[in-house]
Amino acid sequence: MHALLPRIGTLLIEARPGASDGTGHAPPVDPNAGHVGPAYSSNPAADGPSQSHPNAGRGRGRVLARRESEYVITFDETGRFELESGPALQFRNALRWTVEPDRIVLAHCRYGAGQPTRLVEIRPPEDRRTDADLVSPEPHRCGHDLYHAELRLAPGGFDLLWRIRGPLKNECLVHRYRAG
Repeated sequence: MHALLPRIGTLLIEARPGASDGTGHAPPVDPNAGHVGPAYSSNPAADGPSQSHPNAGRGRGRVLARRESEYVITFDETGRFELESGPALQFRNALRWTVEPDRIVLAHCRYGAGQPTRLVEIRPPEDRRTDADLVSPEPHRCGHDLYHAELRLAPGGFDLLWRIRGPLKNECLVHRYRAG
């Protein structure tokens, strides 16, 4: 990961209801379509009876990876996210990746680089029933919502999956980071 993070340059995002595609895996990327796999899972038991969701959609963007120190890299992300139920939105985000010997600590920098907000630490899973390379053993709490993260290495980059659960949320965000 230490060598891979600085090479990331593109980002594809998918937001959908439910925890997964019904198999526990993220859907495949269609490199010719310019977006991420199917919008929803085909597993009604996992997603509930309704396939519509106000935040569902797809996006793409650019990532400027900046090395802050030997083990800290910041991703400045910009792009466009298209809601399936509404208008396209411009987005901007900044994530700080701190690579430690046994984990990666992920923080957002919405309040400036000097004020990172720790989200999760991801590390090799203790439970080998997952195919994720790194997982968050503890979720990030935001209000009443819990954010679990999984990272899976992929050709030319990695996928970061956020599973969000709360009283009003049951979502999966798939961020596909690729060299570019």
